[in-house]
Amino acid sequence: AARGARSPTCTSALASPGRRAACTVPARPVADVRIVDTPPPSSATAPPAYLADERRAAPTGPAEPAEGRSGDSGLKRWARSLPGHVPALLPAIAVWLVGSPTLAIVWYGVSRLAYVGFLCGALLHTAGREAPSDPTAQQAAWLRFRRRVSWVMDNDAAAFSALCVVTRGTLDVGLPLWATALLGTLLGVFGLAVKAWATASLRPGAYYWRNFFLPAERAHVSAEGPYRWLSDPMYSVGYLPLYGLAVFMRSVPGLVGAAVAQATMLFVVARVERRVFTDA
Repeated sequence: AARGARSPTCTSALASPGRRAACTVPARPVADVRIVDTPPPSSATAPPAYLADERRAAPTGPAEPAEGRSGDSGLKRWARSLPGHVPALLPAIAVWLVGSPTLAIVWYGVSRLAYVGFLCGALLHTAGREAPSDPTAQQAAWLRFRRRVSWVMDNDAAAFSALCVVTRGTLDVGLPLWATALLGTLLGVFGLAVKAWATASLRPGAYYWRNFFLPAERAHVSAEGPYRWLSDPMYSVGYLPLYGLAVFMRSVPGLVGAAVAQATMLFVVARVERRVFTDA
């Protein structure tokens, strides 16, 4: 028998005739059992080393803007924000309903000055101060600017459209109506196509001057798309739709307004954009 084991006690059959020998094993006392909650090994809960490295290497900058996300183009974003831009269109609608050429010219001049003035002031103020060190704060500042500048851009575009409509029929080039309509349409389609191509060739948000608010992006110069042949396709060929609308409506003030619009944007490029990027 094993050491320490209890031996069974048997009752002999001789002692009790006619009965089988019976053996009984004394009950063994049950030892106290304690259930201890042991934590699982640390390796069971800790992420693998390669996941930890990926988490440390994950970018912490601002999220990609809406323009850069797949399926979320600038047109879709503008359509979602259209209700907030309706007030910018109401004055132009009122000018169109009144039908006064003088009022249309004055309102377009005021709208253009407001757009260019706000744009120059905001960009120069941003370039003249030190940008926040936090990329999230830089992104938030750009989003605020984008909302405001898109409002004055819409107001300016609506004012120009009202100018062309109210002053229609003031241009006589000796061509039939269908010819000027076709010419204006071709100018508009070609200009819009080049502008869309140029926008797609830039980094997300560059259409709304995002690189002014994120200094890390100022050094990026696109050499793709129409930028391989033109230094400023946005402000050269991209302004053909304005001339196209003026030709389509046969509007002399519209042609003058298109030339003024392009000249003011070239001024912004020369006095603001190139100066800031050259200093950078």
